Amino acid sequence: MTLPISRSFATAIAVAGLASVALAGVETVEIQKVQVVRTVSGTVSDPGGVPLAGAIVAELGADGKTVVRSIQTDKSGHFSLSRRSHQKIYSLKISMDGFNPLIVHVRTSVWGKKVLKLQLEIST
Repeated sequence: MTLPISRSFATAIAVAGLASVALAGVETVEIQKVQVVRTVSGTVSDPGGVPLAGAIVAELGADGKTVVRSIQTDKSGHFSLSRRSHQKIYSLKISMDGFNPLIVHVRTSVWGKKVLKLQLEIST
C-alpha cells in the first residue's frame, strides 16, 4: 500500500516513495528514498507539528530488525545520534505509543540538509 506524501509528510522531508505494512491496527510507514543529512539528528512531531517528547529513535542493524542503539526525543522532539566512522547509511525506526512507526534511511554528507524533520501519523 502506498501512502500519498501530502497525507503524512506535508511539512516533513521530501520523499520519492512511501511504503506501509499493516500490523494489528498499526501501520509501519517507510520512507524508501535515502535522505541525505549532515548529522544523524532531527525532530519528531505529530501531524499538527507539535513536538513529540519521549519518542523512541532506534538505529536498526543490517537485517532491518535488530536494534543497534536507541534514544528518546527530548521535550522539543529533538534527537541526535553520534556518527560511526565506518557507517554510511543508517536505518532509523521512530516509534511512540498511539502513532504509526516510521522507518527512514539516512546517509550523512557535508552537502546534506541540517536535520531531519519527521512526522508520525496517529495510529487507527
